Amino acid sequence: MELTTLGLELEHVTRYLRLQQVSCEGLFDYEIRRQPAEPGVRRRIAAAGTAIMGMLVEFEAGAEGAVHAHPHEQLTYVAKGELVLRIGDSERQVSAGDTVYIPSDTPHGVRAVTPARCSTVSL
Repeated sequence: MELTTLGLELEHVTRYLRLQQVSCEGLFDYEIRRQPAEPGVRRRIAAAGTAIMGMLVEFEAGAEGAVHAHPHEQLTYVAKGELVLRIGDSERQVSAGDTVYIPSDTPHGVRAVTPARCSTVSL
C-alpha cells in the first residue's frame, strides 16, 4: 500500500491511501434523494443520519465540484476515473482505488479528468 500526504500547509494533514479496487455497482441503487449539483456532476444521497451521510457522486469529464468546506470530516473512495482534488492551495491527481480523507472545515473541490464515480462518507 502507498500512503501519500496532501496539503502539508494545512493544520490537519490530509492523506489518501491506495486500496484494492472495490466495485460499488448497485451500492446506491436504492437512492433516497438527489442533491443539486454543478453542471456535469450528479450527487445521490444514499443514507443520512444526524452525524453521518453516504453519497455517490458521478462526474462527466471536465466537470468541477466547487470548492467548499463543511463542519464534518469526509472520506471519499474513488471507484472509477481520475480526478484532480484541490485541498486549500494544494492539488493532487487521484484515481480509481484511491481513498481520500478530508478534515472538517477544510476547503476542498474537485475536477474530473475523465468520467468518474466516487463514494463519499461524511461524519
